Amino acid sequence: PAAPTSGQPVKLLAAGAEPRKVLRLHPKAGDKQTLSLTMKMAIETKAGEVPAPAMKLPVMTLTFDTTVQKVAGNGDITYQMVMGDIRVSSEPEGSPEVAEAITKASAGIKGHTSSGLTSDRGFAKELEFKTPPAGSPQAGQLVDQMKDLYTQLAAPLPEEAVGVGARWEVKTPIKAQGMTMEQTSTYELTALEGDRFTTKSTLAQRAANQTIQHPALGGMKMNVTKMNGKGTGQSTFNLNKLLPTVGTGNVLSEVSMTMNMGGQKQAMTMKTDINLKFESK
Repeated sequence: PAAPTSGQPVKLLAAGAEPRKVLRLHPKAGDKQTLSLTMKMAIETKAGEVPAPAMKLPVMTLTFDTTVQKVAGNGDITYQMVMGDIRVSSEPEGSPEVAEAITKASAGIKGHTSSGLTSDRGFAKELEFKTPPAGSPQAGQLVDQMKDLYTQLAAPLPEEAVGVGARWEVKTPIKAQGMTMEQTSTYELTALEGDRFTTKSTLAQRAANQTIQHPALGGMKMNVTKMNGKGTGQSTFNLNKLLPTVGTGNVLSEVSMTMNMGGQKQAMTMKTDINLKFESK
């Protein structure tokens, strides 16, 4: 999942029950939030008909310190984000070598500063994540992943007033794991009290045939023949805060691809299971 740009409108499917409210973010300049995000990821691959052992990546817990710098008259919010601590703990069946590699890469991005601009409806207009100049390729890949994770936190809000039970849909072209895909996200407003509201969401992802360089496979070139993804999530927001206060998410995806191995085409399937949990204060 990813936050749509201002060019992707929200389609309201149901307005929900009365009373209804127009949902707009309205933090103040100088407001600060520290977000803690924990990610678990498991990958299964199969070359031809031969399955490889499932790989559980180390559990990563990341912190982001975000400060609202300016709120424009039209509601646009300019902010700065600083990467905080990154803790890595390996799963029991995980690889210590992978955990060590991620720990080394993460050390190079602590304190990394980025800036962004979002609308008061949660649409990401700008997000500048620069790779640390002295960072390793792994650190650069990790920064890209952090950008993807950070943009997933937004829930684009409808133009219209909505109440509990409201549903809206957003179709978004996104890029992840080297692939360009179409994502359809559907949100339902499950609670609304004052400035505090909760949404639950579902998403579906599809990708057309394309040639990519997959970051999880060392940048190897391959032809994607089929890609499907699905996910669910739940988040609680406070309209006077930029980021959600608490939430969870899960995304399952399956990619079928072919690659050139010694002059011969080799079919491969990769299944990815990502679980996220986050909270801010």
